[in-house]
Amino acid sequence: MKKKLFLAPHFADIAWSCSGLLLMNISESIVANVFSAKPEEKEISESFQYTQENERLSEEKFYKKFGIESVQLDFKESLIRGRKIEELFTLDLTDEEEKLILDIAVSIGDLIGKKQVKEIFCPKAIRNHVDHFIVKKSIEKLISPVEIYYYEDAPIFIKDKSKEKTPENLKEINIDISSVLEEKIQALLLFPNTIKAHYTSVESITKALRKNPIEKYWRVIE
Repeated sequence: MKKKLFLAPHFADIAWSCSGLLLMNISESIVANVFSAKPEEKEISESFQYTQENERLSEEKFYKKFGIESVQLDFKESLIRGRKIEELFTLDLTDEEEKLILDIAVSIGDLIGKKQVKEIFCPKAIRNHVDHFIVKKSIEKLISPVEIYYYEDAPIFIKDKSKEKTPENLKEINIDISSVLEEKIQALLLFPNTIKAHYTSVESITKALRKNPIEKYWRVIE
């Protein structure tokens, strides 16, 4: 079986974006949390709202509930690297972040060899969040012969951007997750902070998922 590596810039990203496909392939899948470094007290106090840390326990519950294999790459996410809230969706990278792309690529390359990974699922960076963009750029640096897929970063806020014409080097793939829909709903309920931040109610989430039980991916083709 092909070993699938799901790359999560932040906690909750995979549960919201890819858990349908993941839950259909648990035994051959692994999640890598990229920006999982625990901040120091000073770093937390200097950030406006440390949402990443709010979901760490939820992420652990997600793995435990469904028996998901995971690894922590322990890079520092944008707020504890010194970015301000208003700079999270600015893609002008610092010299430190350019180096970070290479460091992440090396870590992922090592993981590919260690876990015999054949398929990588990487954020498409639709929302232009700098951490998602950095992970995507790191994948572009890989020289390993693995199949690369981008996933639709959820929740989606930029609707028009998510419907842009597919580039010629990408093949859009829609995965029907009806067989694990209820499990995905249970997975999302483990992340109350994300629900509170982006939805009016639990009912609105479940209604949307049941109406359209699809996850969107793009395969990179040569």
